[in-house]
Order: sequence, then C-alpha cells, then structure tokens
Amino acid sequence: MRRIGLAILAAWLAWPVAVSAHDVPDLVNVAVFFKPESGRLQMLVRVPSNAFIDFQFPVLDATWLDLSESEAIAAEAVKVWVADRLSLFENGVALPKPTIVTTRISRMNDPFFGSFDDALIHTSGPRLPADALVTQDQGVVDALLEVPITSADSQFSYEPRFGRLGVLVNSTVTFVRPDGRLRTFQFEGDPETFDLDPVRRDAFTHFMHTGVAHFVQDDGYLLAALCVGLIFVGRFAQTLPLALMLAAIEALTLMACVRWTPSAPWIPPLCGALTAAAVAYLGTEAIVGGDGRRMGLGVGAGLIFGASFWSGLQPLLQYAGDHSLAAGFGFAAGVVVSQLIALALASALVKGALRWSRAPRAIVIITAAVVIHISWRRMMDRTGALTLVPFDLPRYSGSIAFAGLGVILLLSLAFAYFGRRQSLGENRPAV
Repeated sequence: MRRIGLAILAAWLAWPVAVSAHDVPDLVNVAVFFKPESGRLQMLVRVPSNAFIDFQFPVLDATWLDLSESEAIAAEAVKVWVADRLSLFENGVALPKPTIVTTRISRMNDPFFGSFDDALIHTSGPRLPADALVTQDQGVVDALLEVPITSADSQFSYEPRFGRLGVLVNSTVTFVRPDGRLRTFQFEGDPETFDLDPVRRDAFTHFMHTGVAHFVQDDGYLLAALCVGLIFVGRFAQTLPLALMLAAIEALTLMACVRWTPSAPWIPPLCGALTAAAVAYLGTEAIVGGDGRRMGLGVGAGLIFGASFWSGLQPLLQYAGDHSLAAGFGFAAGVVVSQLIALALASALVKGALRWSRAPRAIVIITAAVVIHISWRRMMDRTGALTLVPFDLPRYSGSIAFAGLGVILLLSLAFAYFGRRQSLGENRPAV
C-alpha cells in the first residue's frame, strides 16, 4: 500500500505543467477568418488564452504572463485545440489538417482583429515585448494557419469544434470571397457543418433536410398530428382538407416572414407557448368530438404552426448566404411534407388501434387528456420563460410591414371564406 502511495505521489510530481488544467471560463468569444487564394486557404483564429483549458501558461509574480516562455505553449495549444480540431471540406472532400504558420499572444482589447487584412498584418508582425504586462484572463492567442486547396473558387464547408472551450462559446466566422465580399456567421456552440458560401441548389437541399429535422425533433408537432387523428377517426375524406389547409397556411405564413430576421429574444418563447396552446386546444377538440366541417381550426393552427416554423428558421438563415428565399422554400417543403406524412400515419395508427378496442371513445378521451396535460405544462413553462426576457419591439422595416400585411391578408381571406360558407349554410332550405 505504501508503494502505491509513493507511485501516485511521484506521478503527480512528474506531471508536466503544460497540461495542468484550470477552471473552464464562463464565456469565450472566438473569431475566425477564412480567405481562399491560389493554391491555399488562409485561416486567422483568435482564442482567449484562458480557454485552452489543458494548458497553464507560466506567470511572473503569480499574475503576469511570462511572455518569453508562453509563446511556445501558445503554439502547442493552437496545434491541439485549433489545427488538430479544424474540419474543412473543399467541394465535399475533406481537406488535410492545416499547418501553423505563426502564433502571437496579444491583448484582448487590441483593435487589430477587426478585418482579415488587419489581423494578417498583426499576426505576422512583431510580438509583444517580453516585459509587457498581460494576465492570462486578458490575453488572447492569434494564429495564422494554411491548408492547400485546388481552387479559390471551390465550395468550402466548415465544421466548428470550439464548443468545449468554455461554458458558453460564441463564434464569429468571416469568409472572404475571392471577389472581396464578406460572408459573416455568428453562432453559439458547435452547429452542424455548413457551407461558407452556399449556392442556391445546396441551400434549398440543406434547408429541406433541416425542415424535416426541425419537425421530427419537436414532438409538439407530432402530438398535434396525433390530435388531428383523434378528431377525424377513420374519416380520411375530412382529414385531407384540413391537412391541405394546414400545409398551405403554414407555408404562406413561413414564406411571408422569411425575410424578417428580428433579434427580439421574446419571439421564440412566445411561438413555443402559442404552439403548446394550439396542441392543447386540438386535444380538447378531440375530447368534445370536433366537427370535421370546422375548417377554421386549420386556419388558426396553420398560422400558429407557421409562425413557430418561422421562429425555428430565423437563426439558421445566415447559413443560406444570398439565397434566403430558396432556403425558405426548402425549409417549408421539409416541414410541410413531414407534417402531411405525420398526419397520414397518425390517422392510420388511430384507426387501427381503435378498430380492436371495445371502448374506442374512452381511448380517445384518455389519449387526448394526456396530450393536453403535456401541452399545458409546456405552455406554462414557456410562458414563464417569456416573462424573463425583455420585451422590445423590433425596429420598423419594409420586411416587417410586408410580413404583417401578409398575415392580415391571410386572416381576411380566411374569415371571408368561412363567413360565406356560414351564410350559405343558413340560407340553405331545410329538407
């Protein structure tokens, strides 16, 4: 036992300083530039020095970085956390790991990383003097990396992997096109692989898959499809008009708002609360025995679900480049097709389950009650989250006016249509 204790003590004393860990920072801001040139893709990366959690930089007087010894550790940290973790693709083919050209330790508040040219001059310029006073929390590591490419006009994709650098990691990625135009992305954590300068066809295809994933991953939409199946048990002729109206209203609402990209933090929880309320109402309709001729249900649910789809699309539109309209069409196609399939499967499942039951009405009521309970809890949770965010109206713009007029037009047409149907029904002679 004594030998084991001595071995553990010796291993602890021999553990290198460069890999001793420190506290994970709460907030990390990462900046990345990409610029393709003839035969190479240049990358400029800025990462706070305290984000390299496996590396402890040497300090003087227990406070200031020992810059004469820290540069070598910074280069090793960039290799481990940047070069070895960067995943880049050219025309869908993985590129080799980039090589590190140079690294620099800088101050976090210096103004030299606002553009690619300034960052390149700064990173390739002189280092901080050895007697500069910089703490690890105030320092950043700037690095220039390169990877060979076939052509500067190729389609490049990027897979972020900086999400483990801190509790909350915000990244700003700027792609400098060969013609000098900039494409900027801002995101939290590590999103999926995305194109740095997408073309229209790829944007449509990518966002169609994104729409399918958005619908499937939110079980609230699946519960809504189940409720519709409970309302129209075995009546496919009445389910089809409602399904088509839902799809049409959702697609129109989504496309009417696709160019409106507000930053108001209250919009996602509001759309989530309204969606949960709509699902609870559909469950109530299933319990009371909703009438299939009440197509106004399709209009209201379509508007709410369309707004919810739009809320899920907005944070992703930056990955569409110049093709936000094509991305909106692709996303709408993905969610609408997924919803139609879900409605068909739910109707078939409900019909098959109730066919073998001795108390079909009781099963419908119990299932709808469970859905109402789940949706009500979610509505209360999202309403509570809504009260915690500031309520600021987005600034007026032409896109906001266009989206508002589109929603008003849809509501006006729906009310006019159903008002006309009701008047025709009242004037119809009794048999």
